[in-house]
Amino acid sequence: MIANAARAGSLATATFLLARELGPAGRGEVAAALAPMTAAAAIFAGGLPDAVSHFVARFPQSARKVLIRGLWAAVLLGVLGAVSVASMAVPLSGGQNSLAVLIAVTGIATIPSIAVVVLRSFASGAQLWWRVSTEAAIAGVFQIVGLVTLWTLNRLTPSSALVVMTTSIAAGALAYVGAAHLFKGRKIEDDEVPTSQLLRFSAGAWLGAVSSVALTYVAQILMVPLASVEQLGIYALAINIASLLTLVTVSVRSVVLVDQSSSFDFDRLARHARYSLIVSLTLTAALAALVPTLIPVVFGEAFSAAILPTIILLPPLIVSASGSVATAGLLALGRPWLRSVALMSGLVLNVGLIVLLVPPLGANGAALAMLASALPPFMSILFLRYYYDQRIKDYMMPRRGDVKKLVSAVSRRI
Repeated sequence: MIANAARAGSLATATFLLARELGPAGRGEVAAALAPMTAAAAIFAGGLPDAVSHFVARFPQSARKVLIRGLWAAVLLGVLGAVSVASMAVPLSGGQNSLAVLIAVTGIATIPSIAVVVLRSFASGAQLWWRVSTEAAIAGVFQIVGLVTLWTLNRLTPSSALVVMTTSIAAGALAYVGAAHLFKGRKIEDDEVPTSQLLRFSAGAWLGAVSSVALTYVAQILMVPLASVEQLGIYALAINIASLLTLVTVSVRSVVLVDQSSSFDFDRLARHARYSLIVSLTLTAALAALVPTLIPVVFGEAFSAAILPTIILLPPLIVSASGSVATAGLLALGRPWLRSVALMSGLVLNVGLIVLLVPPLGANGAALAMLASALPPFMSILFLRYYYDQRIKDYMMPRRGDVKKLVSAVSRRI
């Protein structure tokens, strides 16, 4: 809960300050520079984070070796990602030289981004949740303090905002200092998780990881060439607001992956899926009711055009809530390639819709294209039905008593 609160707080602060201070065009520049780096980090990290979590949870005596191998891979992949972003800076900038420089420089943050994700995955697999929460708190506080300070000093620009936002990623790594030493002295059995097995799992999950991040960022990456920086600014605000809800989904998926990797139980998996669906339905309904008033009041009339795309982005989150839990189940069962097939299907549909809808409709078209993001999580549930004879309704239809049990479970954790 601490991690969710920290991430939500930093995201809300950044969304508010960047929108109010920079306007649609400046907000669009930040999104245009940040999206390629974030996408590159996910593309080059691929299935490595999921592999680290899975094997640390399954073979805790090999945790240190898994972490070391994961970090070496993270550095190498991060360098390749940074170079790739720099090489694509000019075409992604739509011919704007200053924006191209921002994209290339921001791309350097790909290196610490992948390393921190691997550290987080290690801590998650080892169930060191307080370290994950501490990382989120450090990064969140660093970003909030940095942006507020710049705003107070009237120094908040797209470039200064990007410096703070990327540096906060690296700052979060401080939470994991000494984590590996908790496993010092344990017998290390390298044969349990050989490098080949780690890489094989990562490769199986790679296409899914790439497709997952592409579903989120491909519209932002293509928006400037297909529409304009201003339209990207409108869409970036909408996607940031919707992302506040995805924090819950992502957190649940991470916990379920570790939980099911150590001891698999289909009944528990289905129950987690229904709980996630109930929470998502509640939050989505509340946000949909608030958005028409919230956006113009909080972010200014210049962003009123973000109301419709924000509302359009909400329905897929409901399906993703239960579907992401099913996806975690597939990963825990050692079938990452099924997740990859589902996400790749959604990505192909998403890209086609972006090319078709963004030029005439701008931010609204990008939001409509994101309806394709509901396909992969539902396919994960269908895969559980086909391969493991699971009932779809067990994952998609809350039962009588689920709300009471959910409230009781949450109360015990508070």
